[in-house]
Amino acid sequence: MERIAFLLLFSLILMEGRGQAVSETAAYYDSLAESELGKGNIESYLPIKKKAYILYKEEGNRDREAECCIYLGNYFNAVSQYDSAVYYLTRMDDYARKRPRETSYNLMLTCLSDTYYRMGQVDSAISKEKLSAHYSILLRDTATLLGSYRALGMYERSTGHLEEALASYERALALLADDHRPEMSEERASLYVNLAVLCVDMKQIRNSLHYAELALKDLESVTNELSNVQAYANLSMVFMEGKELEKAAMCIRRSMILSVKMNDKNMQLRNLGYQLHLESLLNEEDSVDYYISRARSLLPHVQATNTLAGYYQAERDVLLSFQRFAEALTSCRQLLQVAGVEQKPFILKDTYEAMGKCYKALGQYDLALDCMDNYVSLNDSLMNTERDKALQELNVKYETKEKELKIVQMESEQRIAEERHRNRLILFCLFVLLLFQLAAVIVWRMRKKNAQMRLYAERQEKALALLRSETELNLTRRYLEGMEIERNRLARELHDGISNELYALEIKLQHELSDSSLLAETLTRIRESVRAISHELMPPSFSELTLKEILENYVKQLADGTPDLSFTFRADPPDAKWYAIPQETAIMLYRVAQEALANIIKHADAVNVYVGIELTDTSLILYIKDDGKGYCVSGEKKTDGIGLQTMQERIAALHGTFTITHSVNGHGTLVKCILNTNISINS
Repeated sequence: MERIAFLLLFSLILMEGRGQAVSETAAYYDSLAESELGKGNIESYLPIKKKAYILYKEEGNRDREAECCIYLGNYFNAVSQYDSAVYYLTRMDDYARKRPRETSYNLMLTCLSDTYYRMGQVDSAISKEKLSAHYSILLRDTATLLGSYRALGMYERSTGHLEEALASYERALALLADDHRPEMSEERASLYVNLAVLCVDMKQIRNSLHYAELALKDLESVTNELSNVQAYANLSMVFMEGKELEKAAMCIRRSMILSVKMNDKNMQLRNLGYQLHLESLLNEEDSVDYYISRARSLLPHVQATNTLAGYYQAERDVLLSFQRFAEALTSCRQLLQVAGVEQKPFILKDTYEAMGKCYKALGQYDLALDCMDNYVSLNDSLMNTERDKALQELNVKYETKEKELKIVQMESEQRIAEERHRNRLILFCLFVLLLFQLAAVIVWRMRKKNAQMRLYAERQEKALALLRSETELNLTRRYLEGMEIERNRLARELHDGISNELYALEIKLQHELSDSSLLAETLTRIRESVRAISHELMPPSFSELTLKEILENYVKQLADGTPDLSFTFRADPPDAKWYAIPQETAIMLYRVAQEALANIIKHADAVNVYVGIELTDTSLILYIKDDGKGYCVSGEKKTDGIGLQTMQERIAALHGTFTITHSVNGHGTLVKCILNTNISINS
């Protein structure tokens, strides 16, 4: 059994040690991965982060596991592996939703929203970002909430809802208005970039350039490459719209360097689209072919609908600007084959319009007419959609207004009836309240009276108990004092009276009766016995000896007088301040020891007797232990004699604790006395 317990304990220790080692190893890999990312070592980031993720999962640390999922999702977004990003960002959703603070659930939702946006699922992106904003408000995470408002503005702008986008950006500006901390530079830069792009869409070029300059200023202190690569790309488009081509080229160059460093082919293709537009503005046709060839090598590796559509639009427009209609037509066809572009009517409309121009320039008028028919149909559909939406909103408002009027009329009639009913109800409630108040006052008075009577009774009981306790204590003290006085008197009588008279008789017999030696010897034994009794009755002189010395001498005398018993005495510590024990206390303990040892000698049939005293900073303890037949012998009735009662009363008079441990036959008895004291044990 002991072996099994040992093995179980050893296994638990091993498991605990292994769990701690796993936790420390996971934290090491986690921090190492972030360090590698900070150094720009993108390729080594993923395997190290996955090791941390697997170890956290093995350890059962689900909070850290969820946090790793966020970082892994961000990584796969950066390398355009969106299916993997969705896997990691959704697998911990059920757990993270229940512990949003510990798992940074709002950040997880923001990353997932970004993934959906890159995949072209804008509605899903908006839904997740709004949910992230909700949790950020609950968690009071201002930084993440700011990013959510900024992202919502960007997503809503991409769907053509410019007013909603502006409202989201205004919420972000309100959060950022009074926050000028350097660590908020990234958020400020991102917000300014998005405002600049929105102003371009709203044809406010002047404001767009103003926000772009503010963004460039903040980007100088931003070290997040994932953020910078997109910010510079967006700013290049803004500066091209404002005809500041040198700044546009600088922004494209910075974004391209970062995207190549991060191996982000999605951003590389996007930057090449901006570069084509810039070359068109600079009228550099030879450079256009170079950048188109670079883009062609990236197209098979990019899946994002928005990125592919954006590039093909840029390629189409640039080729049209150089009147390369056949190549532009190829770009349009490739654009129409992009997955998800059929859900973007604005892009389709512009594409069919461009195709119509190309077919017309190439002399293929029938195909040009078909494309223009598609263009007109899409344009009318968009206009009808907007008109239907406006009419639907007006109809809803009209129906709502009509319903509101009916509701107001019904509410007015109902309010009059309710007013009458309420007046009656108020009167009734006032009457009931008055009754309750009256009853409460009566109950309060009764409870107060009962409480006073109970308090008075408790005080009387406490006073009676205190009086009883003091009376018993005083009686005990007087009893013990009287008993000690009587012992002293008897001792003096025996010593001074009977002992002296017997001694005189002994001397007389020795001188007058030569044949009475036997009688003289008998008288001598009587005198010695009486003298010994008187010495036992007489309290020792504690003014000259300490309790330790007196008990030690007494035990030695008993050992000399009872050779059949083995006595052991111990004082702990030997060099304590035994002389500081009050004389009254010393006498009481001495008497208890006398009584207990006498009982052992008379009744215990013991072989070994142990007497010990111990002095600590807070207590004085007396031990008397024997290995005799015990306090209660089998077959005998246990009785408490006058000796035991006397010992208990002596210790009670000193406010101490007296215990006697009864044992089964043959295992002895332990008498233990504990007195409170404040004597230092150091000599």
